[in-house]
Amino acid sequence: MRDTFMMIYKRDRAMYLRNDGIKSTAGTGDMHVKNRGYGVISVLLALAFIAVSVFSVVLPIQAEEATPNYEVFIADDADLLDEKEESELYEVMEHGTEYGNMVFMTIDDALGYNSSDYIEMIYQTTAVLSGTNAVIFIIDMDNRLLWISGYGTLKKIITPDYGNLITDNIYKYAGDERYGVCAVEGYTQIVAKLQGSRIAGSLRTLGNLSIAIILAAVAS
Repeated sequence: MRDTFMMIYKRDRAMYLRNDGIKSTAGTGDMHVKNRGYGVISVLLALAFIAVSVFSVVLPIQAEEATPNYEVFIADDADLLDEKEESELYEVMEHGTEYGNMVFMTIDDALGYNSSDYIEMIYQTTAVLSGTNAVIFIIDMDNRLLWISGYGTLKKIITPDYGNLITDNIYKYAGDERYGVCAVEGYTQIVAKLQGSRIAGSLRTLGNLSIAIILAAVAS
């Protein structure tokens, strides 16, 4: 299963170290003590310069390394989106990578899993996702469901109820077979929620039942 979960787009954050302006002053012979007083001052000034220089380089690097390298993943196994729609979706999803990994999937074979268990399996068995903050949005053409789940700290924001609220808001696009619009609008609302905005609609815990009916009608 992990072999079919292909990363189409990757948010690349190259880390680099600024070495310019850092020159070794120790052991160069420039600190010979000709006068005891001035020699001590020269040594102290040199050490202070080294300390400031080192911290000016090390601290930014430590801050950069502490920033998680979250990414965008799109896996359209059911072939519901065209290239233009995938590109538009990527642009929307990228805004969510400040908070966690953003995943969009379509499948036509859930391997016997229900939608919730399928994406749980993907999250737990995919090395780049397991244990991270993430949101997974799936259009499951096998079970005829839309499903959205949050993981890590994001499960406190994209709760099951909010996942259902968003799918309630977008299932009509899937019912009209406008899957690209469904995906983009879904992730637009996901990112808005992550950014602290209010999502229009009433929270309901049974939202996916109406979605199942709509998608089943499409299949028949």
